[in-house]
Amino acid sequence: MTQANQIIIYGASGYTGKLIAESLHNRGLAFTAAGRTKEKLHKALDVVAGRAEVANIDAKVATAQHTEQSLVELFTGAKVVVNVTGPFSEIGEVVVKSALQAGCHYLDTTGEQDFMLDMKEKYGAAFAEKDLLLAPACSYMWTLGGLAAEVTLEDSAIDSLEISYTSDQGVPSVASSQSFMRMLAAPHFYLKNNELTPWELGRTFDVVIPGKTQVFKGSAWGGAAEPAWYAEDQRVRNCRVYNCADDNETMELLSGIIKQIVEGSDGNFEAGQAAAIRTAGDFFQSEPEKEDPLVHRGIVHCSGNGSAVRSSCTISFHSPYVMTGELIAECSRLLLEGAPNTVGFSSPAAAFGHRELLKMLADQGFLSVSEE
Repeated sequence: MTQANQIIIYGASGYTGKLIAESLHNRGLAFTAAGRTKEKLHKALDVVAGRAEVANIDAKVATAQHTEQSLVELFTGAKVVVNVTGPFSEIGEVVVKSALQAGCHYLDTTGEQDFMLDMKEKYGAAFAEKDLLLAPACSYMWTLGGLAAEVTLEDSAIDSLEISYTSDQGVPSVASSQSFMRMLAAPHFYLKNNELTPWELGRTFDVVIPGKTQVFKGSAWGGAAEPAWYAEDQRVRNCRVYNCADDNETMELLSGIIKQIVEGSDGNFEAGQAAAIRTAGDFFQSEPEKEDPLVHRGIVHCSGNGSAVRSSCTISFHSPYVMTGELIAECSRLLLEGAPNTVGFSSPAAAFGHRELLKMLADQGFLSVSEE
């Protein structure tokens, strides 16, 4: 096993892992590309080198077994662990546990609400006791919604949030498709009067997106991270999140598949999860190309309401996976340079500052923000 750098990308050979490596490299941050197969890791770094802005990648390669003993050995001596493996609810806990034992801050790219709630309950306090950050979903989904929510909550009279995502992000990565199919079939929640309340699985909703003329079909999409982040936040009583595809037929198709999986599993949770992951493999089997800013665009909108007031924030963005690489790289840089604003289980917005992260992404041309 190679001695690690201060930043470790665990799962670096995947689609998102390579984008994170590219963003770290372009910032001049040394990292270790880690995983189970050395050949795949070297091939991934070759891809990164081929499209990097700066030559001579300052990276090491390290292999490890997906066990606590092996991962603790890999992580020891590092400061930040970036987990890009999934489905996270299936294989993510050992990475969180190992990062805690090794004394590392933890970031990941999950979209799975049940995994986040589970890690919050099991490890949030322990990370806080060690002054370490446990920040899942450090990715465009669900961090952009968290950033928009924080802008909206700058008005202290706001206590209720409705957040919507829509994007034409093209074909998802294989790991992402497995994660979102699994989480659509898992119990998930919204925040209602300070209580996590279950969504109806497989249901769609009519969602109006500012700046768009059509009405979109939306899904609760596994519940999202925002209700998990705000579940114990005294500022927020209610929080719902919807995700929309750019074409309604796709969302209706996914909804129908999830209903079939839920009904077919007859209440057997494990069987439903396995069927959802298998279904993802039937639809998505190859890695997509790097995103095109002229094609892969989206909108995140947060509407905030209080008893007698309302406010809103709309974020227009492009290249969500590439932006995820930039978010991870920036948060990693900040963790190397000093302590985060919060420790324990936290959103990236709270840990690093919502205005600061929005400015960084706007300065790089990924997004613009409109406030009302």
